[in-house]
Amino acid sequence: MLVNFGGAQLSCSDSNLSSLVIFLRGCPYRCFYCQNKEIIDGNDERSMEEMNLLIQKSRGLISEVILSGGEPMMQPGAIEYIAKFTKGLNLKLGIETSGYNSGKLLNLIKNKLINEVFLDIKTYGNENYHKLTGNDWAWDNVLNVIHICDNYKIPLELRTTVSQNYPTPKDLEKIELLAQKHNLHWKKQEALN
Repeated sequence: MLVNFGGAQLSCSDSNLSSLVIFLRGCPYRCFYCQNKEIIDGNDERSMEEMNLLIQKSRGLISEVILSGGEPMMQPGAIEYIAKFTKGLNLKLGIETSGYNSGKLLNLIKNKLINEVFLDIKTYGNENYHKLTGNDWAWDNVLNVIHICDNYKIPLELRTTVSQNYPTPKDLEKIELLAQKHNLHWKKQEALN
């Protein structure tokens, strides 16, 4: 099995644990403010043995591996493999997702392969999500992830990137109310571009 690799970095700011963030290439969305445009498309296929070595080399420095992207849930087989390997090393696993492929996320959670989820909530509501992503199902997937994490008691953090008055202040208020309703931590971050 191969993983379409987008890069990796050690981090003390992506969660409350020291972590190795592994970026996976590919994303079904084309958000105008994307912070990782260079890995939305393209190929850099790496073996799972190379991913294992990357995690093993970082093991003494980290408590968690976070899979990010792009959209990591576009590579569910790679995620499952990395998750099992990570768990075998007694490390925690987090997923940073926009909600894509929430059914596969549910399977990973049911199999106790994920410790926490970081949900990129881009805006509020189906109409706004459709305008931004071009997908009719994106908002439903966001709500599904919130529901799944709530049902399975998986820690969930909402993250919103704010760029060029997007999302609107009104949408930001709605996101904040959604976070409060579900008792979730919500993190706003400024776009880099």
